Amino acid sequence: MDWRVAGVVLAGLGLWGCHNATQQPQWCVDPRGDGVTEGPVTWHQDIKPLFFSSCVRCHTPGNIGPFPLETFQDAHDVLEGIRTMVGDRKMPPWKANPCCGRYQHDTSLTDADVARVRAWVSQGGPEGTPTPDPPRVVPRGLARVDLRLAMAQAYQPTPEQGTADDTRCFLLDWPETETRYVTALDVKPGNAAVVHHALVLVAAPKDINSLEKQDEDGPGYGFSCPGGLVSPYSGYLGGWAPGFEATVLPADLGHEVVPGSKILLTVHYSLPTAGMLTDDQTSLEVTFQSQRTRKAESLAVYDTGWALGTMDIPANQKDVTFSFRYAPSHYTGRRYELFNANLHMHERGAKARLMVLRQDGTTDCLLQIDDYDHHWQGQYNFDVPKVLNRGDELFVECVFDNTAARQRVVFGQREEPRDLNWGEQEEMCVGFVTAVALPFWSADE
Repeated sequence: MDWRVAGVVLAGLGLWGCHNATQQPQWCVDPRGDGVTEGPVTWHQDIKPLFFSSCVRCHTPGNIGPFPLETFQDAHDVLEGIRTMVGDRKMPPWKANPCCGRYQHDTSLTDADVARVRAWVSQGGPEGTPTPDPPRVVPRGLARVDLRLAMAQAYQPTPEQGTADDTRCFLLDWPETETRYVTALDVKPGNAAVVHHALVLVAAPKDINSLEKQDEDGPGYGFSCPGGLVSPYSGYLGGWAPGFEATVLPADLGHEVVPGSKILLTVHYSLPTAGMLTDDQTSLEVTFQSQRTRKAESLAVYDTGWALGTMDIPANQKDVTFSFRYAPSHYTGRRYELFNANLHMHERGAKARLMVLRQDGTTDCLLQIDDYDHHWQGQYNFDVPKVLNRGDELFVECVFDNTAARQRVVFGQREEPRDLNWGEQEEMCVGFVTAVALPFWSADE
């Protein structure tokens, strides 16, 4: 997503932001502690049920997890890795800080869960008395499928030499001849061993020629799109990552897709084994309504000036911070209901947050990520929708670490720190919120 995307996104939304020089709000503090576990902990009695509910959805043979965690021996072989990854809350990869609030389908571990895993590793990982395997947690699918779309042909991921990642964009035909309102979406990876995550965008009829040219200009099927966001696009239908549920909107809410549109599927491939040669042909399942629903919008929160060259991130600087705020009602006169949030940066992103700054001086945290990882971007659905009132501001803040430790590995070599700005191979800071505009006047005003 380069500087040209900024104009497309905001022009499509009709939302140009403004600065506000008031004092920045405080970051919220993670309420989780270390937890305490007393007595012996064994695989079969204590750890296996936890792993089957939170880990094996990814860590099974042929899945994106680099090793299985289904059996005692599987786990015992990587005991110290479990101590580090679970003990430091890097796995499962749920990045939202709970200090912000509650989200649907939370896969994070409780304090007691983490303490139990730490105790098991510290005790040497005892097996315990064998028990039957518990039921596997299967991510929710769609109650009704109205349309199935698929990549036109298989694609073999081809990472740059020395790397394991390849992000590719594919244009899928949208066959409907009437306007539809997409209410639910489920991404079906063709090869779960290599599909790390995916985003599903809508390309409007007027933008098809531009995207098809990008497709035609590059070699092979699809075209390279590092970062996963590409210009131009007109809407965002949802995303997917291993273990994530299908995207299901409230029954009266839908993303509008007009005839002549195309679906822009962006897939981040990650090859767990160096030199692995394998194909993927991912597909989508869609639920839609024909009648008019409340129209979902994707609000992008970022400073257009950053995309024009004002987001300077000097080499070897660790805490470079950018923030931006604006009130959508200043441009639309509307209140909004907010349903989910996500944050987008690249490899040098260290932490970020998205908030509502209320007119009365209070704040409402939407999403805070304290250990941002470009490979684990996700959409977080609020347990209860939030309301953005007239005069309330959306606020995004990103902190970058441009030291040697955070640089990308390209062709087997870690890049040297360099001065960065906005750009696909540089950095970005964008907050996204799925919203619906409320009536101009309602009974609660």
